[in-house]
Amino acid sequence: MSLELFSILVLLAIFAVGTVKPINLGIMSFVAAFLIGQIGGGLTVDQIFAVYPGDLFILLVGVTFLFAIAQTNGTIDLLLNGGIRLVRGNVGLIPWIMFSLAALFTTLGALTPAAVAIIAPVALRFAGQYSISPLLIGVLVVQGSTAGAYSPINPFGVIVDGVLTSRDLASSPITLFISSLVFNTIVAAIAFVAFGGLRLLRQSIPVEAMAVGSAVGSEPSSGGGAADRDRTADDGHDEAAEANGSGLSLHQAATLLGVAVLAVLTVGFGVDVGFGALVVALALVLIAPARQAEAFERVPWQVIVLITGIVTYVGVLEEIGTVEYVQGLIDAVGSPVAAALAASYVGAASSRPSLPPRRSWDR
Repeated sequence: MSLELFSILVLLAIFAVGTVKPINLGIMSFVAAFLIGQIGGGLTVDQIFAVYPGDLFILLVGVTFLFAIAQTNGTIDLLLNGGIRLVRGNVGLIPWIMFSLAALFTTLGALTPAAVAIIAPVALRFAGQYSISPLLIGVLVVQGSTAGAYSPINPFGVIVDGVLTSRDLASSPITLFISSLVFNTIVAAIAFVAFGGLRLLRQSIPVEAMAVGSAVGSEPSSGGGAADRDRTADDGHDEAAEANGSGLSLHQAATLLGVAVLAVLTVGFGVDVGFGALVVALALVLIAPARQAEAFERVPWQVIVLITGIVTYVGVLEEIGTVEYVQGLIDAVGSPVAAALAASYVGAASSRPSLPPRRSWDR
């Protein structure tokens, strides 16, 4: 058996084990990169380190840390409540608000699983209260998170653009984003009609009955330590800002402004998304240092390890010639459409759902 074929079988085994066992695919991929690369492919450890995607790591950490800060300071709840108020009591518009918010979060840079983890508990709570089909609202949340997942500042959009650019292929981030947005909106509309959404448009409830809970992590803990006193001071500062009549704390206003500036700098001036997000995140941490620890807890480290591990293993496969071997197999198919369809099936089959850890907003 050739090394190229064996490395492919190892990759399939990684996905198979990760499907039936709760083992992080990234950890297995790092180990496979070392064993296949050094023992089988004759690569040195330095060569293996060289294919580690440091730029992707910065991108994922920067964007997810910034979004985690937005969760801890209540900006996410603020946007949720603002969206809910827009429906003005119309039950049929609730699924579309959830779709729009999920699309907004991923457009602003949140990873798709993170957006779903934030929106889904709220969406399903409304589904239970107002007799909305859980399947209907679930599909719209997922489609919404996918609709914005290829924005120019989302890690998925950045990765696709980077891969195309590195291979001297035509790339249009805006076209990719708009295409994903339109396609997923159409799919969501079909699901809305198919699962009883039209009848919901005739139902209405008092606007006051619709509300999302208070900001996650906004309450100071009762430990009494220095960090708790710092958190209490931060919250007091926020409450003072809210008392000015705007209903928006200083930290929340800075978060919204920071994300807007990040979008302008990255899309309009080509600033690196990952480093730009870290700059904005650092500015927010300087405003409220006590929130940093909780924000770090909300960064999806397992997802980051998973993505960087798999990319590292793929980099090793490229070094030992496996990628060229697979490209030869695809060329043998003869039909670009059939090859693209086969690749999409492989991607779908190798993906597996994972449940996010329970947070305080689940209770």
